[in-house]
Amino acid sequence: MAPVGEYVRPALRKRWQDRMNTAEQKLPGGLNRIPVSPSRFSRWLDDSQPLARWMRRIPDDRLLICCGAPAAYSALKARRKTGSSVRLIFYSLGPIAEEFALARAGAENAALSPEDSARREVLRAWEHAAYVQSDAVICISQAMKNHAAGLRGGNDRIVLIPCVTDTAFFCKDMSVRHSVRSKMGWESRLVVVFCGAVHAWQEMDALIRCFKIIKSVEPEALFLLLPHRTAGLERLLGGSGINAADYALVQTIREEVPEWLAAADIGLIGRGLFKGLTRVNGFSSPIKAGEYLAAGLPIIMSEGVGDASELVRRTRTGCVLPAYAAESSARNAIAEFLGQLNADPENLRKRCLETAREHLDIQLYGNALEELIGKLT
Repeated sequence: MAPVGEYVRPALRKRWQDRMNTAEQKLPGGLNRIPVSPSRFSRWLDDSQPLARWMRRIPDDRLLICCGAPAAYSALKARRKTGSSVRLIFYSLGPIAEEFALARAGAENAALSPEDSARREVLRAWEHAAYVQSDAVICISQAMKNHAAGLRGGNDRIVLIPCVTDTAFFCKDMSVRHSVRSKMGWESRLVVVFCGAVHAWQEMDALIRCFKIIKSVEPEALFLLLPHRTAGLERLLGGSGINAADYALVQTIREEVPEWLAAADIGLIGRGLFKGLTRVNGFSSPIKAGEYLAAGLPIIMSEGVGDASELVRRTRTGCVLPAYAAESSARNAIAEFLGQLNADPENLRKRCLETAREHLDIQLYGNALEELIGKLT
């Protein structure tokens, strides 16, 4: 379901063409693209109408996996309109109403406007319908699965599949690490990396605060940021008090990310750092966890981040800070962790690689998805 602007605007049209070319290479059935209204108009225009027209053209024995509550809710409406017997799987990626509120409130936790409050309630209704009325649900964390089971009255047709990754893609030979570090002049630096999109729940201020604590323990630390977009980050970093020589801001594409991660020593996850426990973080499954571990990087993160925090703690593949961590206690925990990293980096890297392969590899969960689909066909 693609907004109409992605058919018209040149850059977006090219991006979609690239996606469709990739899909045609990897998916036997190709890609069906349905034009819908721009997201800013979705509250007024009914996206289920074009989906219903498409649904009337497909056989009733098809199965739709709907990523996110808006897609699932539109599909449920389309199915009611058409009387179709198409089966729907709701792939829940997070508590959308809470994520919307967090994005609107920002770091200042500002009060929502009446319009935004109303929008949040609409999203909650969509999400509730998606959980309850879909034929099956895919959850990304145990907390989310428990929530879904409570709404559906049991665990039947609910499967837990965390956000996984292609571990082979992110695992680079040590020669790549040495090459990048030599090229960048980082041979003597402790490279601390943050990779990915910058959302409200990534707590960029907390990431900067965490790096400063690391820097106070290890003066040679360098902060490497690999965001999807750099807009606003240069200004934020410039006003953060971190010297320009102590950070590198690199806008990169996915194919280049493994080489940059290979050059790093520690991966940061910003969710919940120095804050309390929230449903947004508790339901999450940060894909960064798998990518960092697959690159051999231990992680510094907060407790209460889906199942990732407990996995890192249990496998001893990083440093998990408590909720509301005070600066002094965070510094002590990070200093202890850096001591372990410096004492035996090779064994820690090996544990990270093994943890990624054994828990977060994309090949591990195919059977779970096949079994769920089997219950619906």
